[in-house]
Amino acid sequence: MGLTDKLDKLMEQHNLNKNQLAKESGIPYTTIDGLYKKGADNVKLSTLRKLAAFFGCSLDYIADDAVIENDNSDEELNEYLDELHKRPEMKMLFKVAKKATKEDVEKAVKIIEMFKGNNSDDI
Repeated sequence: MGLTDKLDKLMEQHNLNKNQLAKESGIPYTTIDGLYKKGADNVKLSTLRKLAAFFGCSLDYIADDAVIENDNSDEELNEYLDELHKRPEMKMLFKVAKKATKEDVEKAVKIIEMFKGNNSDDI
């Protein structure tokens, strides 16, 4: 499965179009659209990293056509990550959540909220 096929699948799972993906991921629309029009053979590593971080999947999944399964195949975790995408202060989690369980991510959220003073619950 190629990069654009994977992007189509991920965008569908997250109810996004290319324009929304560009706005929310910080990747220029022209870059995303260019992947579809010009091909994905010469994609910058920085773009692949941003896509992997945004979707909470591994760089291998995004970059390697031979990898056909997303590392985050846990449906419950994916739903939880989708909700976190809506919270700007939680975006950093997507860099570390590649192989995390839902419980790992929940703990990380509590820690971040504690640092921000949003939650006084114990971990």
